[in-house]
Amino acid sequence: MAASISVSDFIGHSAWGKKLGADQLARVRSAARAIDVQKDDYLVRAGDQAEHWVGLMDGLVVQQVTNEAGRVTVLTVGCPGTWFGEGTLMKHGRWQYDAVARRETHAVLIRCRTKDLSRWRATACG
Repeated sequence: MAASISVSDFIGHSAWGKKLGADQLARVRSAARAIDVQKDDYLVRAGDQAEHWVGLMDGLVVQQVTNEAGRVTVLTVGCPGTWFGEGTLMKHGRWQYDAVARRETHAVLIRCRTKDLSRWRATACG
């Protein structure tokens, strides 16, 4: 699956990316990489250490939990333009849910240290 926009442009055109300074934006872009996730494959798995902030360039992803009996509860659905994982990253945590592609998905992973993410979020949301 090919994205219709580059990773660099996706980040630069995001609501938070537009508010970053040139140096911050360059740093974010250098920490980003694109991945393709096939339908029904996992983007993140519950219990794994969170190491990336995740942005959806194209596709559809559900965040879900599965109980001991195998019953699945969908927490939220992510569509293009959605970002997730910052809360887990800020806590240096493990994923508390699975994120599963419900159709072929093109995503961006931004590997970042907590202080970088805090600074980017403060700039973009402040």
